[in-house]
Amino acid sequence: MNADPHGADPHGADSHGAPPSAAGPLEPYGTWVRLRPERDPLAATPFLKALLEGVAAGCAAAGATVIGHLKCVLHTEAGVVPCNLTSVRSGAVCRGGAGAAGADAAPGIAVAVGEEAVLDLVVLVYGVSAALIDEVVRDVLERILGPVCAHWAGQISTDPHS
Repeated sequence: MNADPHGADPHGADSHGAPPSAAGPLEPYGTWVRLRPERDPLAATPFLKALLEGVAAGCAAAGATVIGHLKCVLHTEAGVVPCNLTSVRSGAVCRGGAGAAGADAAPGIAVAVGEEAVLDLVVLVYGVSAALIDEVVRDVLERILGPVCAHWAGQISTDPHS
C-alpha cells in the first residue's frame, strides 16, 4: 500500500518502476533510424563506432554519471552489423556481420548509394533524461551523416519493451 498521499512510491522507485540508484536516474532510450547515402557508400563499422562513441561522449558531457550500455545493429542489403559500447575509455566494438567469421566486423559491409538501411539503437546511461539523449543522438547523426550526404529519419521510443 502506498502511504504517501502524493502517490510517491514508499520504496523509492521512479515513474518507470526502476529502483533508486546512487548513479542517478535511468531512462532507457531506443530508436530506429532509416538512412540512405546519396553520394558515397557508407562503411558500416566506422559509422557505427563513430555513432556510439559520439553518443557516449555527448551523454557524458551532458552530465551522465555512468555510461551503462550502448548497442546498435545496422541492417543492410550486404548483411547485419552489431556494435556495442560499455566504456568510453575502451570505445565501441563491432562484431562480425551476417556471414562474417571471427570477432572483427566484416570490413567490407557498407550501405550502397541509394540503399535504405535500418539502424536499431539502444542507450542506457544514468543521470541523463531520454529527451536529452535524443538530442545527443540527433546531433551525432547529423554530424556524421550530413557531410557524406546521407539522408536519415528516426522513430524514438522510450518504452524499453518496444
